[in-house]
Amino acid sequence: MVVASDVKALLEDAIKPGGNPPPGDADRGSGKGLSFGTTVTRQFRAGALTGQQQRLFQQCFDTCTANGSPVEFCIPIGGYKKWRLAAFPEVDWAELFHLSLMRSLGFKIASRYRPGVTFTYLWDDLMMLDINANGFPPGSDRDYCRSFQMLLDYLNFLCSGLHVTFSLKKMTDCYQKDSYMETFRQFLGRAEEFWCNPDNSDTVRALEDRSRTHYYCDNGTADQSQVREAAQQIWAHSQVFVDPAVFVDPRSQIPVLLRSGPPRYLCLRPYYSSMVQFWVGEGVVAREGARLYPTIASSAGPPHYRLEGTVPTGEYSFLGRNFRQINVVTKVVDEK
Repeated sequence: MVVASDVKALLEDAIKPGGNPPPGDADRGSGKGLSFGTTVTRQFRAGALTGQQQRLFQQCFDTCTANGSPVEFCIPIGGYKKWRLAAFPEVDWAELFHLSLMRSLGFKIASRYRPGVTFTYLWDDLMMLDINANGFPPGSDRDYCRSFQMLLDYLNFLCSGLHVTFSLKKMTDCYQKDSYMETFRQFLGRAEEFWCNPDNSDTVRALEDRSRTHYYCDNGTADQSQVREAAQQIWAHSQVFVDPAVFVDPRSQIPVLLRSGPPRYLCLRPYYSSMVQFWVGEGVVAREGARLYPTIASSAGPPHYRLEGTVPTGEYSFLGRNFRQINVVTKVVDEK
């Protein structure tokens, strides 16, 4: 049975503004001795840190504290909501849960280091260049990022004066668009040759499978020609920009992935209880036995959930149309 008061209390606790960073002595305020390993702990990380990563990210901390500048985390995001979700094309509770986790990390740093921390989200805004590899309706990417910016504004309001800030930056602002398009077209012209090479069959299959999953098609399944065209655009884009980390200065910025990834990235959890990236997941309240907890769920699973009920949350509707209610789900136990 869904108890609305329990769910609302849980949501309030998950996204409440929180208090001021605790006061400290001069050393605490200056960030002297600020340790990356003991600050960005396992509750935030998606996995263990290697010794090389510890040194790399500690150097970034040290550079920031020496310069008196905020610690900056740069987080590339898809810049869209998975179209199979009811929330499409706007954000939902998944994004808000994620931002609350980042705020907690930010408070932890700001409690030791007065200049604080900023979280910069890098939006891969290819549709601005008329590259629509997912077949989304025109303007849906803007709808998503407008709604995401509303959440960032809300978090900045909650964190006002606490030295924790959030911002959204378009990747197209980081490079020359004309030069990019020229190189992109060159690779797109080589795509058929790449596709026809039997040595690339595994890569081609993976690209097309991804495109088939993500391609917008509200009346069934995308046909093979659409899938191939989309996959070839994604491949060409990946040849121009192999890695979003090229937009990050590792001396003063920490590149982040919200999943496991290569060692040059700090791999963080999208949320405490989930490894689902927020733009492809739904924010829900999950029940597991007697326990209730907020999480980001994937329709593809695992884990799998069964809808238990819906709780009205009109008090949060100022954040957008997807905050008028929240689904409560039950975790399905795998009996194998």
